[in-house]
Amino acid sequence: MKKTVVFFALLSILFFSCERESSQTEETFDQGPTVSVVNDDTVTAEFFQQAYIQHILSSGRNDTKEERYAFLNSLTDDILLAQQAGKYDLIGEQYEEYMDQVLRISVADRFYSASFLDTLSLPDEQQVETAFFNTKVKLHVSHLFFTDQKEAEQAYQRLQNGESFLDLANEIYNVPQYDSTAGYLGEISYFNVDDAFGEAAYELKAGEYSEPVRTRQGYHIIFVNNRIGNPIMTSAEFEYKKEGITGLTKKRIMTLKGDAFVQTYMQSLDVNVDQESVRDLFERIRQIKPRNRSNPVPSGIPQDNSSYPTSAEVEFVEQEFNPNTPIASYTHLGEERIFTAGDYFDWLKTIPLEEARNRTMASVGRALRNQVFFEAGLVQDIENDPIVEYNMDYRSKFYKTYLVKEYLSEQPVPDIPIEEQKAAFRGMDMNAGKSRTFSGWVITADSFKAAQEIKNAIQAGKSSPDSYPNYEYHKGADVRKVYALQSHVFRAPLNKTVVANSGEAFYVMNVSERDMQRVEFEEVQDQVIERMSKYYNVVKEIQELRADAEISVDTTAFESLMKHFDDPSLQGRRLP
Repeated sequence: MKKTVVFFALLSILFFSCERESSQTEETFDQGPTVSVVNDDTVTAEFFQQAYIQHILSSGRNDTKEERYAFLNSLTDDILLAQQAGKYDLIGEQYEEYMDQVLRISVADRFYSASFLDTLSLPDEQQVETAFFNTKVKLHVSHLFFTDQKEAEQAYQRLQNGESFLDLANEIYNVPQYDSTAGYLGEISYFNVDDAFGEAAYELKAGEYSEPVRTRQGYHIIFVNNRIGNPIMTSAEFEYKKEGITGLTKKRIMTLKGDAFVQTYMQSLDVNVDQESVRDLFERIRQIKPRNRSNPVPSGIPQDNSSYPTSAEVEFVEQEFNPNTPIASYTHLGEERIFTAGDYFDWLKTIPLEEARNRTMASVGRALRNQVFFEAGLVQDIENDPIVEYNMDYRSKFYKTYLVKEYLSEQPVPDIPIEEQKAAFRGMDMNAGKSRTFSGWVITADSFKAAQEIKNAIQAGKSSPDSYPNYEYHKGADVRKVYALQSHVFRAPLNKTVVANSGEAFYVMNVSERDMQRVEFEEVQDQVIERMSKYYNVVKEIQELRADAEISVDTTAFESLMKHFDDPSLQGRRLP
C-alpha cells in the first residue's frame, strides 16, 4: 500500500482538520463512536484518528491494517502510563506550565476557526473546473522578491514606467555580471507553490508581470516566461480527480482568505512596534546556536520539521529582559494594550527557532497575533468550547505519558534476568553480524535505462567498469559504506554484473567477495543491558498495568473508522 502521508497532511491544518472544524459548530461537535475503553478512559474515533494521523506523519510509516492495530495497541499502552501520572506525583509545575500553553494556543486557534473557517463553504463547480484546468498547465516563471512592501511597490512602478523586468532583476539581485536568467525560478505547477503566488501567477499570460503579491515569505512581482498546457483533458479524468481537486481548492481558499482575515484583523489594531526592543530581542536570540534536529516533543503533540526553542533557550533570552519591557502597543476590544517581552516569551516556545533567530520581527507579529486571538477568545468564553476541552484532554493524556516515561527511565534499573537479555539480543537483531565486508565495484546511474545500458556495455566488453565517472571500487570494505545497497550486496550473485535500485537511485554492481561474522551474545552483553536499561522500567510498568487493566476494543467500530483510509481515491494520488 502506498503511503498516504500527503493525504494526512491535508487533515492536519492548525491543531485540527479545518475540514472537520468547518463542518462542526460548538453545538454539534461529535467525537464519533467509541473505539476502545482503557480502564476509565474512552478512546473515541476522533481521538484515535488524530493520534494515528500524527503517528504516520512523524514516523513516515505506511498506512496498513497491521499498522493501525499496532498503533491502537501502542496507544493503549500510552494511556495506561498516563493514568499513573498522579501515582508518581508528576502533576506539578512543569505539567501546569505545559497545559497553560496548550490552553492559550487552543483558545487562539478556536477563535480563528469560529470567526472564519466555520463560515467557509465548499468551492463551487466553476472553481473546481478552473483549478482542474490549471493543473494541466505548467508555468515557467521569474520573480522579483522583497521583504519590504514599499520597495516592491517602487519596483512595480518602475516596470510600469517601461523599465525591463530582466534589467531590474539584475539590479535587485546584484549579480556580478549581467545574467539573462536573473530572478528565474523555473517550472511551477498550480498546487506546488505558495497559494497566493500560485493564484497570481496563473492569472497571467506569457510575457506579463503581476502587481506585488504578498506571501508568507515576503512580496513578489511575478513574470511568466512561458505557459505550457496539456491539451488532453477529458470529463472522465475530471470526474476521477474531482474529489481531490475539490479538497485542494478548498484548502487554497481557506489559506488565502484566512491570511486576508488575519491581515485585516491585525491592521485594525493600530499596532506600533518598539523597534529598539525588537532589535534587542534579535541580538539576544541570535546568540542561541542554530540546531539541525527538532526539539523533542511528546508523542501525539503537533509538530513540524522546524526546531522550537527549549525551556532553557527561552530562559536564556528572558535573562536579559524585564518582562514588562514594551514590545508593541495596540488597541484591542476597545482598550489600549501593551504587548510586553513577557507576553512574547509566553509564545516563544510555539514559534520555530529559526524564524525567531532570523526574522525576529515576523516572530513578534506571530506572537502578537496569537495573543490578540487568545484575548478575543477569552471574551467569548471559548475556553469552555467543547473542541477546546477535547484538545486539552487529548494533549493532557500524551503529556502525562511523556512525563511518566521520563520519570521511569530515570529510576534505577533492577538486575535484568539473563533470559530477557538474550531475548532482547535477538529482538534487537544484534546477532545479525559482527562485521560485514565485501569487495567489488559500484557505478551510480541516472536511471534504470542508463544502468541497463552500462551493464550491457560492460558484459559485451565494449567498456570497462572504471571508465565510468561514477565508478567506485571497494576492497574488503565495511558494507555500510554503500548504505543504500547493503541488502543487495548480500543477495547479488558473486562475480556477476547486476542492476540494483535503492529506491532513490539505480546502480550497476559486481560483488567479487563478501564475508559476515556473527556476533555472540557474550561479546555484546554490556551493550544489550545498556540499551535495555533505557526502556526496561517502562516495559515492565506496562506489563504490570496490562495484567490488571480493563481493556475492551469495539472491533466493528474500529474497522468502520478505518474504512475511509482504504478509499481508492486516497491511494496513489500525488497531491502537491
